[in-house]
Amino acid sequence: MRVFRAVYKDRQGRRREAAKWYVEFADHMEQVRRVPAFTDKKRSAEFGRKIERLVAARSNGEGPDRDLSKWLESLPARIRKRLAEIDVIEGRTLASSKPLKDHLDDFHAALMAKGNTEKHANQTRQRVRLLFDGCGFRFWTDISGNRIEQFLAELRDQDNEDQPSRGKRTSNYYLGAAKQFCRWMVQSQLASQSPLEHLRAVNAASDRKRTRRALSVDELRWLLTASHNGPEAFGLAGRERALLYWLAVETGLRANELRSLTRQSFQFGSKVATVTVEARSSKRRRRDELQLRPELARGLKAHLAHKLPTAVPIHGTFWRICSSLAGVCIV
Repeated sequence: MRVFRAVYKDRQGRRREAAKWYVEFADHMEQVRRVPAFTDKKRSAEFGRKIERLVAARSNGEGPDRDLSKWLESLPARIRKRLAEIDVIEGRTLASSKPLKDHLDDFHAALMAKGNTEKHANQTRQRVRLLFDGCGFRFWTDISGNRIEQFLAELRDQDNEDQPSRGKRTSNYYLGAAKQFCRWMVQSQLASQSPLEHLRAVNAASDRKRTRRALSVDELRWLLTASHNGPEAFGLAGRERALLYWLAVETGLRANELRSLTRQSFQFGSKVATVTVEARSSKRRRRDELQLRPELARGLKAHLAHKLPTAVPIHGTFWRICSSLAGVCIV
């Protein structure tokens, strides 16, 4: 390894020395390389010694240890990029020195590219960001499974007005999102292994505050009758609200899937009536065609008889009705 200043001649032919020191070394392929360092000779010499350690690790097929990784994170981006260009550090090592917030933005873009909804992509990124910020992680090498377990335990235990505690189910959502991000890093060849793969979700059943179950036949009849005979709510007459409840319960469609329906989503054939949810609105991301029972089909056909093909089948804030129905639980 050699540390030197480059010498050149200016326009007047005078001999000059470059402001920066250079480090000359042999890489893992025994090829001589030169990398610009700093204006301070002592700092440049230390830089050269660290590069020699990087070359030794590269020759042994190993990644940089934690100290070297921390040092790489502190280097200017131009130097890290140059070391990657000459193959002294691998692309995944360069990625480890990239701030996590930038990786999270790339992760968000990957989720969108796979066809996830913007709501899901935003929520997943936000959960990972909250977890990493709470743990104080800034770079990939900062991520620690033990610290995440500790932070999630603190989230579940805290109880004050400013920061209410999170339930075990919410804690598992945060952990699941973080593990998904780490798996994406590995699949994208930005990391060799996930530091969170060994973590397991906590038992959320023991923390369940409400027990959910399906409505019984008698309870469903009561709901439909009470809605049909009830007053207007959410901009819907009782008859429309009962029809919407009936459609939601019989098909099992979620609120956003129901919200995507139009008049042309329904087909009333001579033998079979169907409702179709397009792939872009389906949670399973595929086109679903569901059969309707004759009684429900007759009610919907009469209701939709005078609506345009692109019209919403039921007006009003019906998606809020669907959300409330989806949240019905019997304690």
